[in-house]
Order: sequence, then C-alpha cells, then structure tokens
Amino acid sequence: MDLKTIVRRGRLELGLSARALAQTIGVSHSYISQIERGVIKRPSPMVLKRLAEALQGVPYWEFLKVCGYTCGTEDDERGEMAVEAIGRLGDNRRRMLAKRLWEVAAELSHADAALESAGARGYRRVPVFTTIPASFGAGSQAVILEYDEFETTRIHESKLNGDEEAFALRVKGNSMVEAGILEGDLVVVSPNTPYRSGDICVVRISGGEHSIKRIVLQDDLVILQPCNSSYEPIVIEEGSKEDLHVYGKVVHVERSLL
Repeated sequence: MDLKTIVRRGRLELGLSARALAQTIGVSHSYISQIERGVIKRPSPMVLKRLAEALQGVPYWEFLKVCGYTCGTEDDERGEMAVEAIGRLGDNRRRMLAKRLWEVAAELSHADAALESAGARGYRRVPVFTTIPASFGAGSQAVILEYDEFETTRIHESKLNGDEEAFALRVKGNSMVEAGILEGDLVVVSPNTPYRSGDICVVRISGGEHSIKRIVLQDDLVILQPCNSSYEPIVIEEGSKEDLHVYGKVVHVERSLL
C-alpha cells in the first residue's frame, strides 16, 4: 500500500476532511491534497509522525517504510517481527514498550529537524503553487504568508535571484517543452526581477488561468509565445495590455527524477 492510499483511507475511516486532518497535524490543506494525489511522495519524518498520531491505525514505522526511510528488506523484516512480538506481550508491557517506541520516534524526529536545520544553510523555504490565486500579487506587501493552502520546498538562495517574494510553481501541460520545461517541473518565479523581450514569465490574461510563456515585445504588441510548435502564440495589442498580468520572471527550473 502506498502513502496516498494509507492517508486517504485512514482519514475517511475517521470521518475527517482533508482540511481537518491538515489542521490537526499543522500543514496546509493543499499539502494533504497533494499527498493523496501522489504529488508529494516523501514527507519529512516529522510530518509522518504527526500523521501516524492523527490517523491512529497506522504505526509510525509503516509510514517510514512506505516512504523509503527504512534501510532495506532486512530492516523491514525486523520491524514486522518486532510488531508481532509486541502483540504477544501482556497489556502492561505492551503499553510500556509502545511508550518507549514513541519516545524513540520523537527523538528521531527532533534529530531529523536538527539535521535539516544544519543542512539548510543557504536555503530558503518558498511556497509551491499548482494554481495561482487570482489576487496573488495585489498590493505593495508580499502576499506569500497570506495563503495557508500551499506546500513549501527548499530552494538555494542562489536560485532565487535575491527576491524575498520568489515562489515556485508546478508546471502543468506541455506548452514549454521546447524550452526544456516539462510537466511536473518546478519553476522558480521572481516577481521583482525585471523581464525583457525573450524572457520566460508566468502570466495571466484577465478572466483566464495563469500560464508560462515567453514574452516577446514587438513595437506596440506583446506576444505570448509558447515553446511548443503545436501551440499558437497569443498576441496582445496596445489597447488590451491592461488585461495582462505578469507574475514574474522564471529564474530557475527544478526537476525530480523519482
């Protein structure tokens, strides 16, 4: 059984909504949604521990196992044997052992947090969107912290172009494949980096959804050029430029091979 199935089944058995589960373990609603859709496949051990506590029916070691944190078949077999052995103990000893196991799990979680902190020098957590809220970018203040329904990812500062408001966007579709941007990639977007003709940006035309396009400035025209010969460019004339919103320039692309 994989992580998304365990989480969804456990949540439904308890009658919890995705939002309620998210609030219980201290993550965003969309983070749970993306776990259940298989987008997030390997949460940190700290998140897995909180999931185990909230869902009750699945032990922490099982979450670690399905997410690939165990070291191999031998460890898995030992874990299963240990669980069987615990089942043969009396109630008092079982409770004592279970308490100690949770203490060890907590220690491991704290150690994981310390290691993450030690290895995080030079990295910054940025929000990851799959759909950009229509109001994103409104006003003069950074809007990142106003949204509570996003996952985050660590990106090295050198990839953020020095922009405190940088965010990541998960790519949908194949309109930019000829620029090497594929579906499922993460593009890092800098709202405060000026763009020039030929740059790749994240844009929205009023009434539509966001998209990633190469912006070409030609006389009084703005051309939104896909990087896929199967798609036609979008031409925006002078009188319609106010309908175009540019969220920022794409400054980095990340791809997972898993």
